Amino acid sequence: MSNVSPTNKISFFLARFFSQLGGKLPLESVVIPFGRYRFIVPRRWLEASLLNIEHIYLLGDYERVPCMTCVEPGGAVLDLGAFVGLFSVRVACENRDVRVYGVEANPFACRYLEANYRLNGVRGGGVLCGAVGVRSGVARLFVADNGVNSSLVPGYVDDYSVKIGEVGVRVYSLREVFEKFQLDRVALVKMDIEGAEEGVLYSSRELVSPDRVERWIIEVHPPYSSPSRIVGLLEKGYRVATFYDYDAPGQVFVYGWTRR
Repeated sequence: MSNVSPTNKISFFLARFFSQLGGKLPLESVVIPFGRYRFIVPRRWLEASLLNIEHIYLLGDYERVPCMTCVEPGGAVLDLGAFVGLFSVRVACENRDVRVYGVEANPFACRYLEANYRLNGVRGGGVLCGAVGVRSGVARLFVADNGVNSSLVPGYVDDYSVKIGEVGVRVYSLREVFEKFQLDRVALVKMDIEGAEEGVLYSSRELVSPDRVERWIIEVHPPYSSPSRIVGLLEKGYRVATFYDYDAPGQVFVYGWTRR
């Protein structure tokens, strides 16, 4: 194998991986090797995926408060708006014996989420292909050309990307997500649900409690959700920090962690 070119090695790797998945992913997929991780993504989402890797791994936008992603063995992590698994794969691999649960609204992205969990050895949790919303049912997902920006919120996709279509998706309330995964208490919830975060939190506010969730990392997208209203809800039971990026006014990071 030492004389085989890197390109041929990757082609062999892809062919073998696709055969193991039973043809669930299209052949226009690429593998991104990044340190200890391997991520398989659609070729047309390559740029968006690389920007997301920069956002999570290099800029540390979800780790501006120290040790927010440190999870004790046996702890549960809930990744709402998991995209193709870039965040939750990292948390699963950097913490011992944690259970990671990913929820993704875009059906196409969710197939890659499942594949990346398998590819990186993420076990002990689960994947739910569906949107998190105010109430359970079926709703229209506005599908973005940049897959990471697909949203339930009318107008959101037009502000961040180009809408290429709509698809009906199953919607679960946050309460229902906890029930489906049989979660009593969660160490960390990361929420990046493209403008729907305020409505989801207020509709399941009984879960915004240290008895149910130890830490929150919420990517808020004004004006579709209000950072101040989310902070007001979290402040009733958590210490809170808010980070604004003036180069990206539509993106605010809110952290909440238990006081005790």
